[in-house]
Amino acid sequence: MSDLHEPLKKLSAFLSQDFGGEMENLWIEIELSAIIAKVRPVYKFRFQKRIAGKLGISGEKMPDDNNVGHYSVRPDFTELHKANDVLEFLLKLVFKSTEILFEKKEKFLNLNITLFRQEFMKGTANLGYDLN
Repeated sequence: MSDLHEPLKKLSAFLSQDFGGEMENLWIEIELSAIIAKVRPVYKFRFQKRIAGKLGISGEKMPDDNNVGHYSVRPDFTELHKANDVLEFLLKLVFKSTEILFEKKEKFLNLNITLFRQEFMKGTANLGYDLN
């Protein structure tokens, strides 16, 4: 799974743009532990105002005082094991999960969700993946 770190880090850097609204960071955790899956459900979307820095997907400390959206996704492990390309499988899972932003759009009136999703697609294309 260490092969996933570098491309996800590149995607994270590519998506570090201003998409409007008050959410300064969006943290989407990809849970790859079947053991954790047996213990607790995925984290549902939550928005936290003004939190102290934490480690981002790149392993680097994020700046303090951010408005952060956070949730986690977990693959179907049976399907994951069948996947020819694990990264592609996970990128599709994460992209699909971003639909939650449309459900929460009343919280983020100036967030350009469509642009974010378009840029996500561009970022994955830069990695060599067409998620269509």
